[in-house]
Amino acid sequence: MCFSTELTPYTEKGRERIYKRIRPDIQREIGLLMKSTIPGTDEFQNLRILHKEVHKLIHHTNKEMIDVLIHGFGMTNSMIKKINKYREKCGLQLIK
Repeated sequence: MCFSTELTPYTEKGRERIYKRIRPDIQREIGLLMKSTIPGTDEFQNLRILHKEVHKLIHHTNKEMIDVLIHGFGMTNSMIKKINKYREKCGLQLIK
């Protein structure tokens, strides 16, 4: 980004201009995260963005709460399969 007095995080107009400029980068990064596989380490480059309730679903052991979360999100079998990859990494029972 080139320097501009209008490009500032301190005004609404400035923030809007900043967000418009970085938006394609953010979309690309999110796309890459969605396509990536689950690595085996907790290094910074392996971080994943998860919805707070999805994170709970990954770690829950209570069957009733798991069912509530799955139905609340309207999860498909392919989504549950992805959740199970994370659960497997955590050493938890897979969701059926």
